Amino acid sequence: MLNSVSPARAAPPSSRRSRQHGLSLVELLVGATIGLFVMGAAVLGITTSLRENRLLLLEARLQQDLRAAMDLITRDTRHAGYWGSAVRGVPTATSSATANPHIAIDLSTMPDRPNRVDSTTPVSATGNAASLITYRWDRNANGDLDANEAYQFRLDSNKIQMQIGSGGWQDVTDPGSMVVTSFSITPRVTWLPLYDKCTTTCNPVSQNCPELAIRTLTFQLSARSLDSSVQRTLRSDVRVRNDALQGSCS
Repeated sequence: MLNSVSPARAAPPSSRRSRQHGLSLVELLVGATIGLFVMGAAVLGITTSLRENRLLLLEARLQQDLRAAMDLITRDTRHAGYWGSAVRGVPTATSSATANPHIAIDLSTMPDRPNRVDSTTPVSATGNAASLITYRWDRNANGDLDANEAYQFRLDSNKIQMQIGSGGWQDVTDPGSMVVTSFSITPRVTWLPLYDKCTTTCNPVSQNCPELAIRTLTFQLSARSLDSSVQRTLRSDVRVRNDALQGSCS
């Protein structure tokens, strides 16, 4: 006779309930606290990343705007003194030399030539910084000083402005993207003696002997972003291509 196997008896409901453990209030609070720390760290990381990204964008834009303004200033002032009829400045057997009408650079701090101790050594002088410069160059190369061939740069109301001829001042920088805090032009002039080119002796102490004035302009431009979080300064040295001939042998 086969033995019958009795089926396993199910545990009473009270036993099943005793094996099902939940989370206590303390465990819930600890878990919530850890979750808040993790979320706070994530939010802080995202905020820091967004802030650094914003500063990088502001810096790139400020640097780009500064460079564009400085490039315009340096490229144009490098033309100062250009004369389309420079051949007229050389004397011939039948005509005397004509002075270059575009050669002057009007800068309130342009230095005077120092007193010489001899007649062969170049002498140099540096002027103080100024914030307004006026110069000329023969844009249409007709040899004449036309009304629209005088150029100016200045700092006004936290922006760089340019004026051509008698026209109105035009903004070079955008006040909606950056605030220009300073703009300065520092001139330096080196005088090279040309006394040995004269057919007669020329005394630089008592006579206005010929010299070649080599002019260099140092531009410095500083600006900041609108919220003052980024500030930058650019400096550029411009060697004026057209040297000024000063004095004469007579």
